[in-house]
Amino acid sequence: QPSGQWNQAAIRRNSFLLRRQKTLLVGYGAIGQRLAELLKPYDLHLLAFRRTVRGDEIVRTLETAELDTHLPTAQIVINMLPSSAGTRGLFNADRLAMLPDGAIYISIGRGDTTDQDALLAALTKGRLAHAYLDVTTPEPLPPEHPLWKAPNVHITPHTAGGTIDEPMRQADHFLENLRRFTRGEAMLDRIV
Repeated sequence: QPSGQWNQAAIRRNSFLLRRQKTLLVGYGAIGQRLAELLKPYDLHLLAFRRTVRGDEIVRTLETAELDTHLPTAQIVINMLPSSAGTRGLFNADRLAMLPDGAIYISIGRGDTTDQDALLAALTKGRLAHAYLDVTTPEPLPPEHPLWKAPNVHITPHTAGGTIDEPMRQADHFLENLRRFTRGEAMLDRIV
C-alpha cells in the first residue's frame, strides 16, 4: 500500500485459510474462553493451555507445562498470559525457536511474557511469518524501538478494553462480585 501498487502474486502466494490451522491458546482465562467461542466457526485445530485444567473447557485443554511439546507443530500461537513470576519471559528465544518456520505469533496478554529481543531476531531472520502485538514492554513502545520497523510486525495500541463506559462496567463487575462474595458464590473472572 505505501508504494501505491499491489503485488497480487505475492499476496496470494502468502495467503492461507484459517481452516485446520493448529492454533494454541496460551492462557485460557475469560479472554481465552471467549476467543475460543469466536474462533469456532473458522474450523481451527484449537488447543488451549492453562495452569490448571478444570474439565469444563469448550476446547481440548492441557496444562501449561505441556506447551513445549506442541510448539513445534503450531501454525498460530495466541499468547494471552497475565504477568506473573511464572509467565514473565515465557516466550523466550528457546520457545520461539521451537515454532516451525512460517508460524504466526500473537500477543494480547501482557507484554512482559514475550522476550521482544528474541521475537525481533526470529522475525528478522524470517523464521516467523508475522507477529501481531497488542501489548509490549514498555507500553507504549518508544518511537525508536526496532519492532516498529521489523518485518511483518503489526502493532495495535492496546485499547480493546478502554471504552468510554469502562469505569461503569468495572463498577458493575465489582458490585456483582461483591454480591456473589457475600452470598458465598463463585466470583466472576477469578484468577486462581
